[in-house]
Amino acid sequence: MTADVHAPKRPKFLFVHSSDLDSVKLDEDERVDGAETLMELLQASIADPCLTALRKIMSMTYFDSLERTSEMSVRDIRGLAIGVLGELGKELEALSLTRVDADRSFEHDRSAKVFQYMIVPAKELRRRVRVEGRRDRPSLHELFTHIPADPAIRALREILTMTFREATTPNQFDRILEDVRFAAAAALVPCNAMLEQIEVEPVAMPTWRRFVDGVDTLDGSDEGEEADELPTLPPVLPPPKPPETTPRRGRHRWG
Repeated sequence: MTADVHAPKRPKFLFVHSSDLDSVKLDEDERVDGAETLMELLQASIADPCLTALRKIMSMTYFDSLERTSEMSVRDIRGLAIGVLGELGKELEALSLTRVDADRSFEHDRSAKVFQYMIVPAKELRRRVRVEGRRDRPSLHELFTHIPADPAIRALREILTMTFREATTPNQFDRILEDVRFAAAAALVPCNAMLEQIEVEPVAMPTWRRFVDGVDTLDGSDEGEEADELPTLPPVLPPPKPPETTPRRGRHRWG
């Protein structure tokens, strides 16, 4: 029996609520370095910054200010994506994506972080646990609410690559912002329930594209710049003919 090439791939990472992970107590033989719960054992990456970054990025693709330009927005999106992806090294490698070096030029924030979700390897939810009142040992996959995290991680990495596209004109930067907007929205829509949990406004897919196949639908240009309009000149008319004169028949007085 051949495999269905169109079947969706199983996610390698999942978004899981931290309280669920913290509720799983480890047996004595599973404890490492004093870890007593699955959350302490996994030391998984925090998911909230990934989700909030994507939401901020989507908002940054819209701007209504004379002081901002599309080029400035692309630059700021790049910095935001680098900051998050720099903390997802092992996740990027597992998804066969190029790692991103975190920007260490600023002082590292050592304050305690409040978060709700974590990025957990999907294989960790295959664990079977004892549940009070049940004879069987269900898997965590059956017990926990989870959402695939791969699309969000891939979208962040793809968005970072988009910001490095060659662009020199306002329309070319606008095109990058539109592509970023759609990529962020596609990753966030399935996570709307999580966004509400972390008090972030949910999103909807945009319904209109300005750029279709690289062509600006507003002006029909595929070069990113509107053509300079030349003034309309009046039609060229032939020079006026001199008035017709009747030749005199008399002799000239000097003739």
